[in-house]
Amino acid sequence: MEIKRIIYEKEFHKYTPKTIIDPNKLENHLIEIKRKGFAICDEEMEVGIKAISAPVRNINNKVISSITITGMSKQLDQKNAEKFTSILVNSARELSRVLGYRNKNRFN
Repeated sequence: MEIKRIIYEKEFHKYTPKTIIDPNKLENHLIEIKRKGFAICDEEMEVGIKAISAPVRNINNKVISSITITGMSKQLDQKNAEKFTSILVNSARELSRVLGYRNKNRFN
């Protein structure tokens, strides 16, 4: 599998104390992202910055893009992050539907 090869062969750089550089932790993190259908970057690239992303899929179920919101970690606290995540995921699903995506069983 291409993802495992990259994870276990590549050397990752630590940008902040929260950056995931351990291959096992990164693999588990990616599995969780796939299960949830969205990703949250909580100060992993830059201290004080949080981002939430959701995939946009085409008619062939291929991820062709993503929708992301970024903000200060203090502004995207737990309550706001949940609200924005819901809006973001629903918007990504709607955009995917417009592009022909039709998987009714699961978004991932």
